[in-house]
Amino acid sequence: GTDVRLLTELCEKLDRKRELQKQLKDSNFVLYTDKGYAYANPLFGMLSTTETEIFKLLCQLGLTPVDRSKLGVAEVKARSKIQELLAQKNVTS
Repeated sequence: GTDVRLLTELCEKLDRKRELQKQLKDSNFVLYTDKGYAYANPLFGMLSTTETEIFKLLCQLGLTPVDRSKLGVAEVKARSKIQELLAQKNVTS
């Protein structure tokens, strides 16, 4: 269903990110026009856009800590308040 589609899209975008990073590594960060004007390599913008898209997909799938907590699957506290009070009582007894 929807999760399969989102996971497939996430994998495709992760592949695209790796390819962009590889291309950027093999390229110059600053490029120049034929008249000598410097401009940022467009791969930076493409990489940034892809990373934003990846983050959105991670959120949709509940794969970020914030989204897991919204879904109620975040880590449970190590001790409840009652357990803390009982532990303090035992230490002072």
